[in-house]
Amino acid sequence: MKITGHDLTKTYVETLVIPRATTNIVIRAQAILGFKEFEELLPSPTPREGMRKNKATGVMESFKDVEDEKYKDALMDWATKRSTWMILKSLEATEGLEWENVKMNEPDTWENYAQELIDAGFSDMEIGKMINAVTTVCGLNETKIEEATNSFLVGAVEETAKQLSTQSSAQQNTASGEPAKG
Repeated sequence: MKITGHDLTKTYVETLVIPRATTNIVIRAQAILGFKEFEELLPSPTPREGMRKNKATGVMESFKDVEDEKYKDALMDWATKRSTWMILKSLEATEGLEWENVKMNEPDTWENYAQELIDAGFSDMEIGKMINAVTTVCGLNETKIEEATNSFLVGAVEETAKQLSTQSSAQQNTASGEPAKG
């Protein structure tokens, strides 16, 4: 697929360079194009189902108890793991990155990434910048989306103004119908 001649087959990658005394650490985050792999590994929890009498009709009907606290807790845990998986998957674009306490096929280990980054000497601010890079490439950064939209709109207005100023046809008549002087 292409849009205005641009090939869209390449995944967007954000590069973050963290300086150190002896070298620079290059962190790369790539866009996540889908969650199928995650959902196969960790399906969304489902609420408990039950039967109840419909007050209006008196007929028994099935329902899903989405207000059940166990379901809400399971859903919150699942959503947290989904976000963590997204971070880990995105950071896989970083060349040579190896986790010691995170195993991608074991969801209960995913949260270890934060402590592992701290143990590796990254500050809270540096870790925050890594997360921001992931957020940006995955299209979740509203500020970046707004900046890109505004940039596009400014360009569109400038292009329209340019086209209007280069129109080759001169005005032939005035509003009164008199021939234009020129």
